[in-house]
Amino acid sequence: MNEKKKNIVIIDDNGDVLGRMVRAFGNESDVCMKGCTSKRADYDSKLHVDDYLIVINETRIETDLNELVSYLKNRFLYCITPIVVATDTPQEELAGKNMLEAPFVSYIQKIYDNEILHRLVRNLVDTFESQRNLNPLMGFPASKIIFEQVTENVNSGEQFTMMYVDLDNFKEYNEYYGFGNGDLVLVFLGDILFKVVSEMGSDKDFIGHVGGDDFVLFIHDKSVVKAMGQRIISDFDAGIRSFYKEHDLSNNYIEVRNRAGEMERINIMSISIITLDDDVLTSIPGDEIYIMMMAEKKKAKKQKGSVMLDQPIEAR
Repeated sequence: MNEKKKNIVIIDDNGDVLGRMVRAFGNESDVCMKGCTSKRADYDSKLHVDDYLIVINETRIETDLNELVSYLKNRFLYCITPIVVATDTPQEELAGKNMLEAPFVSYIQKIYDNEILHRLVRNLVDTFESQRNLNPLMGFPASKIIFEQVTENVNSGEQFTMMYVDLDNFKEYNEYYGFGNGDLVLVFLGDILFKVVSEMGSDKDFIGHVGGDDFVLFIHDKSVVKAMGQRIISDFDAGIRSFYKEHDLSNNYIEVRNRAGEMERINIMSISIITLDDDVLTSIPGDEIYIMMMAEKKKAKKQKGSVMLDQPIEAR
């Protein structure tokens, strides 16, 4: 099996830091350096949600550093990726240097010694890998950030739709095929959500991982919500069968033992999507919203195959 690369993205308009990083890491097979300029179209095309580290060459970018970091931290694609700022500022002056409003990990010196630079960056990459291994998925924001995003969206007064995405029969698949294969299914779904939101959504949109096989999306253009849901379903249905063995595909089910100890036939996994508009989120207490969402989720799961309940839940 090929080891997945640990991508380090260097935003650097003249290639200064990029060149140093490439020389410091040599031919290490597990690390990949990706260079881009500070032009938004360039780094938006290079950055991805599973990148390990972003390094910005402070003195060699044409855009404002504060604006750049703020933009990166406010986009769901990069909001949890650590950002390091490479600087020419002498070490003794860094303590008094104003910190940015948008958080980043730290400043690092533009070190010419390859061994020191390698050790410094390698430690950052290994630390981030340890954090990522606590959650085997793609690193989407979790509950705390999701809650903050809900509050921010509601307070902004802008229109948006929350999409709740949940897998049907995932628990039984996990038990039958093992948790390792279950993780691969979650990564598969995460890739679909990332691709659909990136291609059909806007810079303001957001993907969060509630936990298990539950995901939340915040979409700001309501006119695309239905099409996005249909695309998620079609992409999922087209690919999910590759995660099953031929015998189970020919049956169109797997057999697992239920709580009563009896063998039960479980259909091939499908996907349920529930939508909730901003007017409901602003008019109903959070605990009631959860109860309503779970009720809608049960309705969706009663229907055969993948389904999207795209009618907004009415406030009681």
